Amino acid sequence: MIQPAFLQSGDTVLIVNPSGYIPFEKLEQAKSVLTSWGYKVEFGANTQKEQSYFAGSDVERLHDLQWAFNHPNAKLIIMGRGGYGLSRIIDQIDFSFFNKHPKWICGFSDVTVLHSHIVQNWNITTIHGPMCGAFAQETLVMPHMDALQNIFQGIQ
Repeated sequence: MIQPAFLQSGDTVLIVNPSGYIPFEKLEQAKSVLTSWGYKVEFGANTQKEQSYFAGSDVERLHDLQWAFNHPNAKLIIMGRGGYGLSRIIDQIDFSFFNKHPKWICGFSDVTVLHSHIVQNWNITTIHGPMCGAFAQETLVMPHMDALQNIFQGIQ
């Protein structure tokens, strides 16, 4: 399998919402934690959008996800939340830049369709792991958050 480069201090992490809506405060909380881990964090342009259950329209969610896949400096994309919605846009994603410049994808729930698509078509490793809601202050002391940080850095 092809493995994206592990993260180092100063690397860029992107947060996007290709699925369900999540309050922006939770995204900010995740940004705060990731920043404390030494990363630069950027949000997709539509992360604060809400349309019914979704984090914006299909077009807006696709725009942010495509921006993340095409970002030249990012090493990791963390999904805001799962639920439902990614399966509505996955067939419209252009993976050509990502295939040549892979980066870590982290999420679960309906993000699993993205993991499966990437592994099956390009044999690139992804992380079936926590999304932004898991970065709450009370969970930071839990072992799974230490493990996640170690995974990002390639520490075993």
